[in-house]
Formats: sequence, C-alpha cells, structure tokens
Amino acid sequence: MDHPLAVRTEPPKRVPAGWYTVAAAAALAPGGLQAARIAGIDLVVYRTADGVVHCVHDRCPHLGGRFTKGGRVEDGLLVCPVHHFAYDRDGACRRTGYGGVAPRACTQPWRCLERNGLVMVWYHPGNAAPDWEPEALDASGHLGLRIWRDPVAAPAQLIMEGIADQGHLRTVHGYDEVARTAAFDTAGPALRTAYRFDNPTHPPRWLPAALRRRLQGRQEVRFDYCAWGLGYSVTDVEIPALGLGMRTFVNPAPVAPDRCDLWHGMALRRIGDPGRISAALKPLPRGLVERLMQAVLRRGYLKDIHDDVRLWENLTPVARPALAPGDGPVAAHRRWAAQFYG
Repeated sequence: MDHPLAVRTEPPKRVPAGWYTVAAAAALAPGGLQAARIAGIDLVVYRTADGVVHCVHDRCPHLGGRFTKGGRVEDGLLVCPVHHFAYDRDGACRRTGYGGVAPRACTQPWRCLERNGLVMVWYHPGNAAPDWEPEALDASGHLGLRIWRDPVAAPAQLIMEGIADQGHLRTVHGYDEVARTAAFDTAGPALRTAYRFDNPTHPPRWLPAALRRRLQGRQEVRFDYCAWGLGYSVTDVEIPALGLGMRTFVNPAPVAPDRCDLWHGMALRRIGDPGRISAALKPLPRGLVERLMQAVLRRGYLKDIHDDVRLWENLTPVARPALAPGDGPVAAHRRWAAQFYG
C-alpha cells in the first residue's frame, strides 16, 4: 500500500499539460471543421483537401468573427464567415474579403496530431513544445473505432485515476478476484499496467437462448493498459475463454480545470473462431457474428463508462487521502500525474 502521507496529492486547480482529444478522425472530412474547447480556450479544428488536420483559435483576429459559426475551408485556407478574411495553416492572414492587401493578422495555431482514429491537440500552460506523443497502434485487426463524447463534471486527473483505484473495480463495477498482473510502471510520461478479474456477465435477453446461456456467469477478463499523460489512455481487453477482444479509449479533454469532455470509444477485435464463443454461431457469416458480439460488448462497455461517470462526478479529491489496503496505487498515480502541471 502506498503511504497516505507520502505526498500531497490533491490535483491542482488548473489544466495539466498534455495531448487532448478534440475530434474523431473519421468525423472530420476534407473541408470540414469542428468546434472544440481546451482550458477555456475556443478552438476550431479543420481538415484541408490534402487530408491534413489543423487547429487554431476560434476567433478571427480581424474583428473577432468565429470560424465555427459559418466559416469554411477553401483552397487550403480557413475563411471567416463575417468579412471573409482567410488564414493559412500557420494562422497568417492571406487575403481579405475585399480584395485588398492582407493585414499582418494572425490567429494562433495549435500543435495538432492525428493518431489511432483520434485528433488531438497539445496544450501546455506555459506554451512549451511537446517532448512526447502517444504511440501509434496497429488497428488492422480491429473493426472500425466507435467514438462517443460525454460531458463530465470532474478534472482530467480524477478520471484517469480510475486505473489506479483498484477498489472501485469491485464496489462500483462488481468485478471479482481483481488482481494486478503487471507492475504499475510510472516511468516518464507513459503509465503502463495490467489487471485480470472475473466479470459476472448478464447478457441481453434479446440474444438467442443458447448463446445467452454460454455468456451467462463469470468470465475472466484481462486488461492491458497504457496512458500517455492525463488526456489519453488505451486498454486492450481480452476475454480468453471466448476468444474475444476489444480496444477501448478513455480520453478526458479538460474544457476547464474541473470539467471535461470525455472522448471514449471501443473497437472490437476481429473474431477468428466464432465456435469458441458458441457452437450456435459457427454456421453464421463471420461479419454477422462480429456485429452481434460488438453490440453485446458495447452494451457492457457503455454501462461501465456511465457507472464511472457517476463515480467521478460524486468524488471530491482530498489533499491527503486516508488510503487503506485494497485501494490500489492511487498515491503512486498522483505522484506520476504531478509532472504534467509543471
């Protein structure tokens, strides 16, 4: 157990540095733009015709028009809807709506990264450049990533702390025999660990009776988890007995120190042998089986997320938690998190 007095561990009341999700990559087509907010700053994220994603402040420096209120992307430029001043990817004004000489106006660009089906921007309270990025993952063995966005009245650090709060896996989610199966590795900006537990499953009643009986009861589940900073985490989930797996993301994007947009998603791993799940599935087309199991796993995944949201919104972080055996490495997570506040 981590010593409860080892460090003052209340999250600071400011937004930590990190890469934060602002869009699902598949939802941002060439020529498309989308509003976002990080640390109280309004942003516009857009994709040019060459497929590259960019991000700048959502304010035209000319007279303050908002790009997200009717703006457009044209010839690689972001055009303000009010006076049609147009800006390049570096934020510099290239033309006006009147045909005259462009002024030396500039809207601030943000570092932008498209990775693993997500669009992320870099935020640092002191405007320092990033010296790390989330790793690129191979998604070829998975179905398409489905992304959701939910508002959560909680700081990013508290949301990300869920992986260290081992006790809530039992008390909130109802998992049994919870055990950490890998070190809680907090070296550098990445945090890695792994868990296994028994999940008492209750399959939906709309499933065929034979399949429902096969899925009913306790199933061993394995989590292989990695976070990069306090805005990005990915978990590879395995249900060994059924030959099922999925990849999930839980990415809080802080719109303010105590509020986040939670970008989260899942992608089913392609199923190699439907017969391992149930003999009743063996004669069915593989695509149909994958869609069916994707719906089943999505149901359980979303329930867990919504249970977590209720937990996060009802917790008030304390400076010196009175930790007890069974809590998990909460204090270790908070010590790791401190590096992102500068």
